[in-house]
Amino acid sequence: MSLSSKRLRCFGRTRPGRGRLLVPLVLLFTASAGLAMPTDNTADHLVISEVLANPGEGELPFIELYNPTESAISFASCYLDSDQGDDSVYLDGQIDGYGFYLISIVDDAAWPEDWPEPDLISELLYFGYPDGGFKLYLNGELIDAMGWGSPTSGYYEGSSCGSPAEGESFERKSAYQHDENEGNGYDTDDNFYDFDSRDTPEPQNSDSPIEIPPASAGETTMGWIKALFGPDS
Repeated sequence: MSLSSKRLRCFGRTRPGRGRLLVPLVLLFTASAGLAMPTDNTADHLVISEVLANPGEGELPFIELYNPTESAISFASCYLDSDQGDDSVYLDGQIDGYGFYLISIVDDAAWPEDWPEPDLISELLYFGYPDGGFKLYLNGELIDAMGWGSPTSGYYEGSSCGSPAEGESFERKSAYQHDENEGNGYDTDDNFYDFDSRDTPEPQNSDSPIEIPPASAGETTMGWIKALFGPDS
């Protein structure tokens, strides 16, 4: 995905009142204690990878899924729940290993010509704005959640991504420092750290090229920081 179109929000970002010296202090602590740093926060399951909830002119809302594993995943018992509606959206077919799956809504407006066609269009898919969220289920198990603004409890992980500006999507990163060619499998169970905002959305569908996640992040991850200092670090 085009790095030039991204506005990275999370690198070096802290919640209000948090010091910006946390990562350097962690690195110093690690070096002095001789501890090994874990190198991977890549999910081992299907994830929500990009969401456009507040489309700009000529755009439509969408939700994109990514498979960070090498094996195809069947959608036989896979569905999405929105905090804006009572109906579940059931998916069809499967998602290839390291592949994508794109879902949008039924709308009279034309789908943007320069975007890949959705794999699924549903009249039951609801995008809230300024607040909303989705839950993703597979075989009856909740495997992912993603929310923006102030979503309903349970429709996000850790804390929400924030409030998207018009035409701005939220995209899951590949690692703590995002690489546009390494997929969107970064997962610390906190939307605030796992997603970046994109000034220019870039949806991908099942025909888009696969993107293989990094073998290792090779650096201190937010998951490791939270393991040391707790979830509010």
